[in-house]
Amino acid sequence: MRSRLLVLSILLFPAFMQISSGEGGVIYVLQFEGEIFLGAQQMFQEAIEYSENSGAVCLIVELNTNGGELHSLERIIQDINNSRVPVVIYVSPKGAVAFSAGTFLVVGSHIAAMAPGTTIGAAQPITMEATGEVKEAPEKVVKATSALIRNIAEEHGRPGDVVEKFVTENLTMGPEEALESGVIDLIANDVYDLIEKIDGKEVSVLGGNVILKTKGAR
Repeated sequence: MRSRLLVLSILLFPAFMQISSGEGGVIYVLQFEGEIFLGAQQMFQEAIEYSENSGAVCLIVELNTNGGELHSLERIIQDINNSRVPVVIYVSPKGAVAFSAGTFLVVGSHIAAMAPGTTIGAAQPITMEATGEVKEAPEKVVKATSALIRNIAEEHGRPGDVVEKFVTENLTMGPEEALESGVIDLIANDVYDLIEKIDGKEVSVLGGNVILKTKGAR
């Protein structure tokens, strides 16, 4: 059976692309650029459900976001945790960022990857006054958010003491530092390089462990 790489885009001009290879199965790629709010959560949920129903090998999310709303983020994390298909968060392309809520998605994924020249972090919570003025969140909110990102990271085998600094110190990282510190699993030049590098990796999803078979997708 020939495998297919299908690209689902939620950008302004949606695109759908099919690419075949000699490996078995189907890989879906969701391209997400924008803020993480309720609409984004619904798109993530639908992409995961579609991947599950199609028997996909995995779902790759190409992510570029400045952040978003905490409640929607938590629902996306729940969807990832309850997914029977591995979810790969890939900060891409070069120059892309996964700030604030985007960082939570990176550390909460089954496999986390970054392209060269990308950045994650800056997850310190803020509040907005009725006047529209943006202020730092109260200390109790910072502590709760710090505990949340630490728990999410440790659940996925990532260093909680490092990732909580994204919240408490508003820390940012490039791909090399993130890889060295164990925050991400790999650096990939593009989605095809990513697909080659995740081949053979074992991840734990709802229902048990799976070994990814992705090599050769084109």
